[in-house]
Amino acid sequence: MIARTYVAVPGGGITDKDAAVVGPELERVFGDQRRTAEEVVRAARPKRSPLHPHFEWDDTAAAEEYRREQARWLLRHIAVVESNGEERPPTRAFHAVTVEGVSGRVYVPARVVWSNPDFSSQIVAKAHRELVAWAARHREYEVLASRHIAAVERVAEEILAA
Repeated sequence: MIARTYVAVPGGGITDKDAAVVGPELERVFGDQRRTAEEVVRAARPKRSPLHPHFEWDDTAAAEEYRREQARWLLRHIAVVESNGEERPPTRAFHAVTVEGVSGRVYVPARVVWSNPDFSSQIVAKAHRELVAWAARHREYEVLASRHIAAVERVAEEILAA
């Protein structure tokens, strides 16, 4: 028999302790079926559900959080093309960074990010973490496991060395 232990994904906002409770409950809810997010919310609605504490049930607060998520989505999906006569690909127009003395992340225009060493190092570090996470997440696929994962890991090392 295979033992299953549920753990939190780094940066996901829940603890391993939470994941150990939520994972088995989601397995129970899913069974061998596919489920929609709406069905997961329905399963979380009863106050006794182990999923319940992970949702905002105050409709006013939930609506406000939804609008904040819409703003984050909008900021993540705007690109800019800067040109000095040569064709260049679009790049992100805004980046989320942390600022000392401010709680949470804030968004700044890309032109500000790349002129501020603290901001640009945060973006490069995030890119590095994403590469390492991608390699870890896809290592299980044989078609990627050898040559491709090794290439990504080499690039991640080069980023750190830069």
